Amino acid sequence: MRARVRFAAVRYVAVLLLATQRWMPPAIMLVGLIAWLWVSPPVTMATVKFVLLALFALAAWLGFAAGAVEDAEKRQIAISTLGSARRLLVAQWLLAGVVAVVFPLTMLFGYAVGGLLLGRPVFTGQQVAAGAAAILVTAAAAAGIGLLVAQFLGGRPGWAAALLGCLSLAQAVPGVPPVGALLGTLPDQGPVRWSGVLVALGAGLAVAAGVLVAAARGWRRGFERPGGVAR
Repeated sequence: MRARVRFAAVRYVAVLLLATQRWMPPAIMLVGLIAWLWVSPPVTMATVKFVLLALFALAAWLGFAAGAVEDAEKRQIAISTLGSARRLLVAQWLLAGVVAVVFPLTMLFGYAVGGLLLGRPVFTGQQVAAGAAAILVTAAAAAGIGLLVAQFLGGRPGWAAALLGCLSLAQAVPGVPPVGALLGTLPDQGPVRWSGVLVALGAGLAVAAGVLVAAARGWRRGFERPGGVAR
């Protein structure tokens, strides 16, 4: 039953995004950038690192779009129908994250499998595992950040795009989670040092959890009223 409710929430957000389509031009541009990075030889772990930077921008924008797609009145109705504001928030986060990672993960595994079939391995098994984990964590954190930005700039997409762009550029700074922390731990060649990778992944997951909690609290303050439905 709960799984059915979650699926209904994700489907509701997807229908809204498909109906609006205002989010599509920036998303298409970022997907095109990711595609260009993947087809620009040579494809190595350095390619994955650049993809992570573009992926952060894509997932953050999709998170913002999912969080800002409906006005307050429609959101109240959706929360009442779903029975919880958290369900709608999680649905928005899941949709943004999943849509963002489909193409990068497909390309990563495609190059890995294709290289094995041709006898010219592009990535080792450890590199594929580390790269896939980095992609998932980056999308999770970025989508949450986009949702949080939607709390404050939901009606100002231009300002939101500027802020998310600055945050995306900041990810190139070494040590800034999630991407900046991962850049220094993913080796271009050689074995993966999992101790550093796991610490960076943990920092990214902490960012994802923190921004989602902050977004949920923002919804609680904005929508919870005496006798309200947000919880």
